[in-house]
Amino acid sequence: MPPPAGEKSSAAAPAAPQNAAPSAPASTSVKPGLTVVGTKPEVTPEDKELMARGYKLEMRHGEKYFCRREQQIGSRFETKSCNTAESIEAQRLNGQEAMRSIQSDRPQIGK
Repeated sequence: MPPPAGEKSSAAAPAAPQNAAPSAPASTSVKPGLTVVGTKPEVTPEDKELMARGYKLEMRHGEKYFCRREQQIGSRFETKSCNTAESIEAQRLNGQEAMRSIQSDRPQIGK
């Protein structure tokens, strides 16, 4: 029986295979937020120390960022924390200064 007027016959066009994967572009993909500059960044001894402490180096807009995953207290989820080497060092120094301040303010017991 021919199709009613105004409708196209589905038998005329071959069906596309349903399990075929969509074609991907030939170019390589880069993670979002990661800017690749032509060459690898120069790694200093300070950078190597941060990487030994568990940080991973990422380049963003031509600047080095050091990232690591940290587990949140009270949760099983991890968050990615990224900072520059200077800000990580500043946080470390602030923590040491806070520890010294707490220890010097503590009363001496037994003396």
